[in-house]
Amino acid sequence: METQRTRGWNKAYRDLEKIIGIEATLKLYQEYRGMQLNFPIRLISRAYFLEILRTHYTGSNKQALARKYGYSQRSVERMLREIRKENTSGSAK
Repeated sequence: METQRTRGWNKAYRDLEKIIGIEATLKLYQEYRGMQLNFPIRLISRAYFLEILRTHYTGSNKQALARKYGYSQRSVERMLREIRKENTSGSAK
């Protein structure tokens, strides 16, 4: 339902207003108008997720971590191989 205040807004801004409210939409407009924004699929970056794996991987919770942070199990396996390779090459020095 459009309010009088948002009646003439472009659809993208009306959609945002429904989710985050008028004030936050106006702040986004002021900061990013004219730009095209692309939101990554995952909130957590790959680099940070690698840190999470290094500290929280127990050897048997691969699937739970993948599900919790929005990564595929195959991606997690690939990152774990990368961590093992780092650990192996790091200890060989």
